[in-house]
This record gives sequence, structure tokens and C-alpha cells, in this order.
Amino acid sequence: MKGMQHIIKQTGFTLIELLVVTFILAIVGGAVVVALGPDFVEQQEQTATNYEMDQVRDAVLRFMQDNPTHDLTTTTRCTPADASFLRQDGYDNDCDNTDEGTINTWDINYRLGWRGPYMSNPGATTSDEIDTDIGFDGDETTPGTPGVLQTNVPVILDAWNQPYYFFDLNDTDVARIVSTGPDLDYDSYNNAVTAGSECVAEDDDVVLCLR
Repeated sequence: MKGMQHIIKQTGFTLIELLVVTFILAIVGGAVVVALGPDFVEQQEQTATNYEMDQVRDAVLRFMQDNPTHDLTTTTRCTPADASFLRQDGYDNDCDNTDEGTINTWDINYRLGWRGPYMSNPGATTSDEIDTDIGFDGDETTPGTPGVLQTNVPVILDAWNQPYYFFDLNDTDVARIVSTGPDLDYDSYNNAVTAGSECVAEDDDVVLCLR
């Protein structure tokens, strides 16, 4: 019996041993991150953005299904980065000093109407990162020039803390979401106005078509 007790006592790890192992693993993990450097971090941000863009795409498609006749161009949004339609019905984003009013009132006969919010984590409000030279079709008047910055615009931010842009939302063939990527510059403006290339990304942009 004493021999068995002795064997049992030797089978476990002490708290100090566990702490030492944890400490070693932390050092090794930190060394791996440092060795991989910025490329590793950028890849993580890219993965996060791709995943989130899929979620945003699903949210936009649900909105369109509920509100098939709603105009998502300049009638209700003052910038392509404006994601108000995913956040609240009857919104007033203040960026154009007008009251956008309601979207679609509920119609029990057709089971249509605004049933949001369509994003569980809809992002934040930004006042200094929206490029107002970008049009609703994705064209850019003067590339690299931000124009007059908009304020109080509800947006959804990507992994680089920049707003997603929503282009051609009234054209189901080329409707798309765009992230400007790690360089924070919108680079796909030429493709946006070239038939058949609207969904092709330039440089480090990330483009996801809804179709």
C-alpha cells in the first residue's frame, strides 16, 4: 500500500512546473510573432477583414430582400461609406443636413419592411476618414484627395480602422463592398468604371461583390 501511494504522488505536476512550462510557451510564442513580423500581423488583419466582409455582405443581402425597392444611392446616403441603412430605420445621419425619413414600413401582406438592425456589431461613427471624392459607382474624381470630410456618418470599420464603401447597391450585377486595405488608399477606381472589372481589386484593396 505504501508503495502504491508513493507511485500516485509522483504522477502529477507541481504548480511551479506548470508555471515554468507556461512561461516557456509564452516566450516561444512571442518569438514566433517577432520572427514573422509585420507580415504575420497583416495576414491576421486580412483574414479578419475577409471574414467580416462576408458578414457585411449577408447583412446587405438581407436588407435588400426585405426592402427590394429602396434606393441606396444619394437619395438616402450622402457618402458610399454610409451604412445607416443597416443600423436603424428612420435614421438621420446629419451629414447632408436632411432627414432621410423611414425606409420601408412593414407590410404584413407581403412580409416586407425594415427588420434590422442587420449588423449585430455595426461599427462606429467616424468624422475624419471618409473620402468624399469617391462616387456611389466607385469612381473617384481626384484620386488621393479626400475632399470635404463628412461628419456623423454611421459606418462599419474594417481591420485597419477604415470604413467599408458600398458601391452600385442598386445594380445587383456589380453591387459590392470595398475595403481600402492596409495602405488606407482607395486604388480600384479605374476598375469601378470599366465594364466587367467592377469586382476586380487593385493593389491592396479588398473587393467583394454581392452576387
